[in-house]
Amino acid sequence: MYSNEDFYNYNPYYNGYFRQTNVTQLASDIQKAINAEFSAIACYEKLANIAPTQDERNKILEIQKDERRHLEEFSGIYSNLTGRQPTYKINEECPEKYRAGIEFAFKDEQEAVDFYLDIADKAQDTFIKERFRRAAADEQNHAVWFLFFFFFSQNPKLTHTDRQVENYGAKGTLSASTLSLPQMLTYALQDEYLAQARYDNILATFGYIRIFAQIKEAEMRHINALLPLFERYQVPLPENISQSFVSTPENIKAAYAVGVQGEKDNISMYERFLTFDIPTDVRNIFTQLRNASLNHLAAFERGLERTIYERNKIEVKDYGSKPFVVNINEATKQNTTYRTALWTGKHLQVTLMSLKVGEDIGLEIHPNVDQFLRIEEGQGIVQMGKRKDNLNFVRDVYDDSAIMIPAGTWHNVTNTGNTPLKLYSIYAPPQHPLGTVHVTKEDAITAEEGYGHGNGDTTVISGKTPDEWIRYTEFLVKEGLEDVKRGINATHILQEFILMGVLVGKGYSPERAYETVEEWERTGESKLLQKSKNM
Repeated sequence: MYSNEDFYNYNPYYNGYFRQTNVTQLASDIQKAINAEFSAIACYEKLANIAPTQDERNKILEIQKDERRHLEEFSGIYSNLTGRQPTYKINEECPEKYRAGIEFAFKDEQEAVDFYLDIADKAQDTFIKERFRRAAADEQNHAVWFLFFFFFSQNPKLTHTDRQVENYGAKGTLSASTLSLPQMLTYALQDEYLAQARYDNILATFGYIRIFAQIKEAEMRHINALLPLFERYQVPLPENISQSFVSTPENIKAAYAVGVQGEKDNISMYERFLTFDIPTDVRNIFTQLRNASLNHLAAFERGLERTIYERNKIEVKDYGSKPFVVNINEATKQNTTYRTALWTGKHLQVTLMSLKVGEDIGLEIHPNVDQFLRIEEGQGIVQMGKRKDNLNFVRDVYDDSAIMIPAGTWHNVTNTGNTPLKLYSIYAPPQHPLGTVHVTKEDAITAEEGYGHGNGDTTVISGKTPDEWIRYTEFLVKEGLEDVKRGINATHILQEFILMGVLVGKGYSPERAYETVEEWERTGESKLLQKSKNM
């Protein structure tokens, strides 16, 4: 292993090279953002055409309008930065089905938020920073809408009753052609009653959930803030019939989704009230309640995102040599350890890696193993060469970069970004023991000192050096020598211990391999072993 100090000593031109590539890399990132916006515009046109309701169609077209603005802004930035026009291509096809399409759109918008904030952090120009930060905020809002559409596509039973009936609460406000002050106060109080009934129902069904308990208490304060206005303006108090409009969500995820919709409707209600000429004291109360609902909405959106994340969370561990399918992009991004083996077979191994800011894998070589790396998140550089003091192959790498490392090649990967560099590696054959977990780079170095991984001088076969295999199979050697002392013929001994070696190679322990072969001989499962023993 080589430290970062060794890395710079062997590459004196590195700092200059990195400075020169900053603009090139930024331009490459912006081109990627342009293609993403171009793809989103096409996808959202398709989704709008197959949306099940006019409301969803209108919202998707509104989101598409934002994406068109982003595309225009990013294209202008790219041209000013490079002096040439960007190219436009669809980088990922939109699914044909509506539900799959909005799930695809949600994930794409979430990834765009992180990517645009990363571009903003890397950019030196304040205009570029501001444009990409604004775009990231737009994408987060889009993601929430698509998440909401996706949830209701999974739960068709949640109809307008769950979103509030017409002529009651916020729905009554939004469907009314005109509004008087008594109507506004009545609709407002109905909607606060409804919110409290909804959250009462959720708490009674699922037990104590802090967010719902806190917001339920807040709804009571909203009710108490509205009640004096009824007395002051001589408006009759409406009967509280909100319980008749509440249905029980199927699960906690559904509860968060209903909370999101309820708060959205509540905010829209107060926004409409504030467009009218109303008394100052009423305007102040409505403004305060609208602002409180904005906070409630953000809390429910975070809760809903958490439930989606938990559903998609992958247990990062070694799944051995069993048949296995995984979202490798998600598994790689969720991994937080320096190295964890995800799948170890006889001829191939997949490991996940996360490099901290400024961290590198360390200069290494695999004499007999080809290696494949793919970057799923972050940015860095890869270096390769036939000699460790002449790494003459140097490339920038970022999301989606694939790296092929031939056997016998010195190589290193360094995180040059400001976020962890997430990647996965494929070795053929395996290079680490089954179940390998190195939480930190220091853990990896300590472990590798034990089994000789990649130091350039020691061959590693299925996670062990030749000397380690000799020590591991010492039990078989001793048993073989005992057979020699007992006068058993050499042919029989060789047959037995070749079979035992095969079983050890298949993953048997030496002791189990010995017992298995002895059993074959004893039971007659191997006639040839019985025959050779009696020769």
